[in-house]
Amino acid sequence: MTGLVLGLALPVLSGMSLDASAQERKYAGTELHIGSVANGPTKIMTGFLDEFTAETGIIVTVEAMGNRDLFKKITIESIGKTGYFDLMRISPNYIPSFVEPGWLVPLDEFVERDGYDLADFIPSGLQMLGRRPGDDTLWAIPKNASSGMLTYRTDLFGDPNEKAAFEQKYGYELNPPETFQQWLDTAEFFTRDTDGDGEMDLYGFGSSQQAPNAAAAWAMVLIWSMGGDILNEDETKVALNSPESVAGFEWGLKMQKFQPKGVLAWATQDIKNMADGRMAMSMQLLPHARKLLKPETSRFHDRFAFTTVPVAENNTRGYTTGKYLYGGGGFAMHAHSDNKEGAWEFMKWMFNKKQAMRFAEAGTLFPRYSVLQSEEVLAAFPEYEKIIPVFRKTLEHVVKGRPQIAESSALVRVLGQAWHEAALGQKTPAEAIAAADQRMKDILREAGYPNP
Repeated sequence: MTGLVLGLALPVLSGMSLDASAQERKYAGTELHIGSVANGPTKIMTGFLDEFTAETGIIVTVEAMGNRDLFKKITIESIGKTGYFDLMRISPNYIPSFVEPGWLVPLDEFVERDGYDLADFIPSGLQMLGRRPGDDTLWAIPKNASSGMLTYRTDLFGDPNEKAAFEQKYGYELNPPETFQQWLDTAEFFTRDTDGDGEMDLYGFGSSQQAPNAAAAWAMVLIWSMGGDILNEDETKVALNSPESVAGFEWGLKMQKFQPKGVLAWATQDIKNMADGRMAMSMQLLPHARKLLKPETSRFHDRFAFTTVPVAENNTRGYTTGKYLYGGGGFAMHAHSDNKEGAWEFMKWMFNKKQAMRFAEAGTLFPRYSVLQSEEVLAAFPEYEKIIPVFRKTLEHVVKGRPQIAESSALVRVLGQAWHEAALGQKTPAEAIAAADQRMKDILREAGYPNP
C-alpha cells in the first residue's frame, strides 16, 4: 500500500491492495520510507506510487514536511542510526552535510551496473543537484530544477509610443534588458503614476526580498552578476568582502527605488502584482512563471514573456548573462537503509526519462534534455513554449549554486540579513558587506575551518 504522510502525522494509506503478480515480484513486500518536501513535485510523485507498487510489489510511504523540518528529521534519525528513511529528497546544500558523516550511499555503482542514463541530464543538474564541488561522486539523482527568469510585459515593451519615448529619453531602443544599465533604465522608465492621483501605480520592477532566504537570493543576483562570490573557489575561505559585492549592493539600492515598497516583506515572487499589471518586470521562478500565463491566475496572461537575468556590463568574470540561484533538489539513498536495492529500484523507476516526461506533463520539469526538447510537453502545456527555451538557457548558462558546505544555510541567512541592513539604510553597502563577511568568517571558524 502506498501512502503520504503530511508533516509528522501517521501514514494515510491509499487503500490499494497488491495483486498476486506483484506479490510474486522480486521486491514484493519490500517497504520503503521516503522523506520529502511538502510541495508540488512531491504531490505529483505520490500520484505515481500505486502504479509503482503494482509493477514492483514495493510498498512506499512518503513523509512530506517543510524543508527545514525535513533536514532536522533526517539529521536526528541519522545520528540515531535508526534506518528510518530509505530515501530522501535533499536540497543541494544538504549533500556535504550528509556525506561527511557517511549518511549517503554513492550511486555510481548502481548507475554503471544498470546502465542508468546520465547523459540525458543537463550537466548543471548533475553537478548542482547531485554532486558536490571537487567530487565526481554522484550522491543524488536530480529531480525537479528551478531558477529565476526575468519576466516582462510585452504590451509595454512593444508599444510604439513607449518605444519612442524611451529612445528619446535614453538614446537607445527599448527592448528587454540584457545589461544592468538597461535593466535600471527600463525600471526607471516604467515606474509612474498612470492615473494622476499622485501615487505610483506602475512599477518598473519587483523581486521578493523577505529575510533571510528571499533576500539572500536577490543579493546573490546582485553579487554574482557583478563577478563577486560568497566563498573562494574551493569553499574554504569567505570571499564576500570585495569591490564586486559592494558594487552589487550599490546597484541594488538604485533598483530599489523602482520597486514596490513592500518587496522587503515578500516571501515569494509576488504573482498578484505582476498578474494584475502593476509591474513592468519581475523575477519569477518556474512554477510562478507558468501561473502568469494562465487565464485563471493572471489577468494579463497574454502579455508576458521571459528572458535570462541581465548581466553587469563590467563584471570581473566575463559573464555574458547574469546569475541566479539554482533551485530544486534530488533524491538520495540513506546509508542506514536496509532496503538499498529496493530504494534504487524506486529511483530508477520514478526518475527515468519516461517518468520525467510524465512529471513535466503534470507541471514539474526535470533538468533533462529529453524533457526540455519534448513536443509532448509543449502539447500538454502550451504556455511552456514561452518558458522552456529561456529556462533551458538559464540551466545551461545562468544558474549558480550556493555554497555546498554544511554551513551553507547559516551563510545564506547572514547574506539575507546584510541585504536588509543595506536596503533599510541601517548600513552602507560597504559596511553591510564587511560585517557579513566577518560574521561568515566567525561561522566557519567555529566549524573548524583554520583560516576562513
